[in-house]
Amino acid sequence: MSALDSIDAGHELSQRTAGKTTRMDPAHFSAGTASPVDGVQGEPDDGSIQHETFSSLTDNSLQVVEKLRHHANQLAGHLQNQQHDLDERESKLNSQIATHEQEVRAGRLTLSQEQQNLAQQQRNLEEHEQDLQRRERELDHRAKSQDQRERDLQRQSLDFANLQKDTEWVNSEQNSSLETWDQTHTLEPVSTKTVTEEAKASEIEANQAIQSQVPGDKTVDDQDHPASFEDTEKIPPVAETSTGETTSGLSNEVLQVFQPKKSAFTEQRLQRITNMLLEKKKNLQQRNMTLEKRRVTLDQLQRDITQLHKETLEMRLATEELWVRLAGRMAEEEIPLKLVELRNKLADHYRMAGIHLGHQRRELESLGATLTGQYQSLAKQRENLKQWFHQRNQEIEVHAVRLVRREQDLDRQEATYRELKEFMERERAEATANSHQVPCP
Repeated sequence: MSALDSIDAGHELSQRTAGKTTRMDPAHFSAGTASPVDGVQGEPDDGSIQHETFSSLTDNSLQVVEKLRHHANQLAGHLQNQQHDLDERESKLNSQIATHEQEVRAGRLTLSQEQQNLAQQQRNLEEHEQDLQRRERELDHRAKSQDQRERDLQRQSLDFANLQKDTEWVNSEQNSSLETWDQTHTLEPVSTKTVTEEAKASEIEANQAIQSQVPGDKTVDDQDHPASFEDTEKIPPVAETSTGETTSGLSNEVLQVFQPKKSAFTEQRLQRITNMLLEKKKNLQQRNMTLEKRRVTLDQLQRDITQLHKETLEMRLATEELWVRLAGRMAEEEIPLKLVELRNKLADHYRMAGIHLGHQRRELESLGATLTGQYQSLAKQRENLKQWFHQRNQEIEVHAVRLVRREQDLDRQEATYRELKEFMERERAEATANSHQVPCP
């Protein structure tokens, strides 16, 4: 402001001087006229001296004023340029602050939306877990129903065994009546008794051989298969008698009725169990794939949210630092402390997020291991059932072959007994005829 004051003072001085004197240079004279100064050279004049002094001072002041005015104009232009630069910088800073605020608001809005999405996914996951629990309860109910059906089959097997015992009792009654009929005949008693004993001995040996094989089969079944299968899948023994025609007929009837039903029932049961295991395997595979996809999605979403939160916090940190520097509300030595505090908060947040993410990852890994164990258990159970089914088929085939051989033996014994009976009848007829031909003494 001193330079402007000096400029104004010089300008006012020049105006006052211009008002008092009309000429700034000395007067001009013609050639024939002598200058008044020349005429009075020897006589000093105080007025002329003062006039010259004033003129020189006026010229100097005008030069100073012009210089000051020029300098003031340059200074004003420079100040205007600086003011323009400051205005541009201020507008840029205001626009940057507005942009940062918009980005922060957008980041907060995005973060809230992501949190809502995470909450929705958490609810969906809880609903899926409830659905899985409901399915497990349904599977338990089905297992209980399967156990009930197995108990029903066991009762049916016991009823069949009782029916078989009744059949054996009827056969034994028939055998006793047949033996009584044989004992009433007096012809060839020793031969008949011998043949009957041999037939009974062969029958007893065959029965003992079959009974010795049956416990062995049961032992194998007890060792290799669960109790729920060994009770319902026992092969009831065929009724064993010592007669010929009755035993053969009963064996054929039992084989014709029981063997197809037994094979069909075993195949149906194995098919149901296989279908159930395949369905469980398929459901577990689908569940494992779904959980794996969800785990990957959750991991990616967690990484995206963490990255977004990190960028938001970094932007907030930069905005706060810029705001503090512009507002001047914080001392320079407090800014590093504030930055360290914000960085510590950011590090704590990342640490907690990492711990939470690791906990979720461990839970998903544990669930995957559980599903893998269940799948392996079901696969092992399925293989055991396959092996058991093949073994049972082989045992049934072996037992069928034994029954066929026994039937053939019984047929041969029946033929032998029939021939013996015919021979005895012929002998009896011949003896009767001879007794009629012998003359009385």
